[in-house]
Amino acid sequence: MSFTDIWKINPMPAEGAVIRGEGWRVTVLTDRLLRLEYEPDGHFCDTATQTVINRGFDLPAFSACERDGWLTVETKALRLRYDGKPFSPEGLSVTLKGQYAVYASVWHYGEAGRNYKGTARTLDEADGAIELSDGLMSWEGYAVLDDSDTMGMGEDGTLLPPGPTALTSTCSPTATTSRGRSGISITCQVPRRRCPATPWAIGGAASIPIPSRATGR
Repeated sequence: MSFTDIWKINPMPAEGAVIRGEGWRVTVLTDRLLRLEYEPDGHFCDTATQTVINRGFDLPAFSACERDGWLTVETKALRLRYDGKPFSPEGLSVTLKGQYAVYASVWHYGEAGRNYKGTARTLDEADGAIELSDGLMSWEGYAVLDDSDTMGMGEDGTLLPPGPTALTSTCSPTATTSRGRSGISITCQVPRRRCPATPWAIGGAASIPIPSRATGR
């Protein structure tokens, strides 16, 4: 029995879920899950990995606009702001709606939060307490899942070596960041609209039509 007899590998996101700029890509997977990628040469990873085999969720409702060099992406659960430059704590943040924790509902690039931990990969040779890996829940309401060292995975379940600059991390319900493996990407690009002059309403979402255009390279 092969891996694909049990699990379906579907690494491509829904059409219209990808917003792309020079050297960066934002994928709105769900209203609580974003995939953020930065790669200066623009070659992104679209294969599955041992950690992530499915990105094919239903397209959530979201708005995307650009004003004064800043991209704003908003869903009913979060608001992302990005300056279009190499990822940094000052230029990339996600605000969670709902105030999960006082003064702690904003994720900045590089932050891991106070994670509630998950499981251990194995108990082999364990004798006493062992260190747990990070999980998908934290005190702040977001979590970071870093699968930088995991192998890629082909459509038939064949393992692929990670690229020399592979860096992938996933934040839920906030964001994901990655530095892509080499390969062919087929994406759907969402043109960005300029933000309205009025500020964002607290807890609200601007209604901005976002036409989608399929592109391939």
